[in-house]
Amino acid sequence: MIPASGFNAAGIPAAYIIDDTPQDERAKAFEGIRNGTLKVLVNCAVLTRGFDLPELGCLVLAKPTKCYRVYIQMVGRVLRPHPSKTDAIVIDHAGCVWRHGWPSADRDWWLDADTTIQQHQAKSKVRQERPERYCPRCSAIWKTGRKCPVCGYSSSTKGQPTVMADGTLVPIKKSNVRKKASSWTPKTLQQEWDATTRSAAWLGQACGVAHQRFKKMTGQSPGQAGVSPLFTFHQKDMQVAALLPRLKGQKKSLQRPDETVRQIASPAHRCVFRQTTKGISQ
Repeated sequence: MIPASGFNAAGIPAAYIIDDTPQDERAKAFEGIRNGTLKVLVNCAVLTRGFDLPELGCLVLAKPTKCYRVYIQMVGRVLRPHPSKTDAIVIDHAGCVWRHGWPSADRDWWLDADTTIQQHQAKSKVRQERPERYCPRCSAIWKTGRKCPVCGYSSSTKGQPTVMADGTLVPIKKSNVRKKASSWTPKTLQQEWDATTRSAAWLGQACGVAHQRFKKMTGQSPGQAGVSPLFTFHQKDMQVAALLPRLKGQKKSLQRPDETVRQIASPAHRCVFRQTTKGISQ
């Protein structure tokens, strides 16, 4: 079932855009939103970032993400100022707001004074050579592209079926999201820190990454939370596995306890909130 068909069946004009949608069809859909003939644009990771259609005033978040950057990019699609609106509505089926907080909340950004922007970008964008592709039809091997350059065979990946379920949307306020930090207990904070360090050790990540991930999740630094063991500032670039070798390989322990998840989610996982667009620069 095409995701947009549910909206169309309910009498809500909708269009569906994917990665290979022709440009003329995309332009037609965008114009439909502008003139009101279309009410909904359905997409999967196509209009997440770099997309500017300020007339959009409502966002349905059906994709959970642990990445704050992806979350703020998705919400940012409807935060574009426009004369036709003063705010935007976000229908958050994935519960991202409970994990990442209010979109306009102040954030603490960390900069390494010893590393230039160019060095940081070069370090984070190290690319490995892509594996060679094998054609099951003619046994040809090539490096890039989905289509075999010899026989023309093209592999297709089937996506997961869309599961529809009834639910109740609960409106939330900014003050509700601020209460997330107060819902943590010393026990659940330690459990979260243990899970974070295990994950970082297994993935070969640095102590600074674990520190920032914990702070993003709980709203507190490890020192403020009173968890242990703690890493010093001079250890931020060292791998967690090097300092805590006992954690390396504990892949089975990465899942957090159910009681932690319940406290993070607070009363409603599916929620709707409204964010003003006044004062937001383009």
